[in-house]
Amino acid sequence: MPYCSSVSKLAGYEDAEVEETSSDINGNSVSIEFHINRNCVECGYEASTYDGSGDADFDHTCPVDHECDDDFDHDVDEVGFTLNSVDLEVGDQMRTTDRHGKPIKSYRYQRREYHVIGCASIDCDHCGETFDADLGTLDTVAASSFESESH
Repeated sequence: MPYCSSVSKLAGYEDAEVEETSSDINGNSVSIEFHINRNCVECGYEASTYDGSGDADFDHTCPVDHECDDDFDHDVDEVGFTLNSVDLEVGDQMRTTDRHGKPIKSYRYQRREYHVIGCASIDCDHCGETFDADLGTLDTVAASSFESESH
């Protein structure tokens, strides 16, 4: 728990929030860098942070009935993609098993983990279709790995 100087006591955290800092598309892979913050419940300032990144692959097959240029060779030419937007969500869960797979019975010894899940809106430069690619879990981090911020 963070020490909140505005009320001079230990305070809790608000729900974690994630924001995208940068994203890039290369072939059939999306690379995303993000920032997770957990705000102080008393004053609302950023109490702990984590900067992370993740990569995810996606699949796309152009529809059969689209119009192709005569000089485009499906076997040789690479289809290009344009990244429109990325939607990120952060979730948390308690790790209830130890590294050997045995259940952890006491809540005190369970570890809280945060995971970032992504979805991207992508344009296919070849067929012009816009599609959503589920990127899955980009990163999982223990709450103890967050950097504490003084506030």
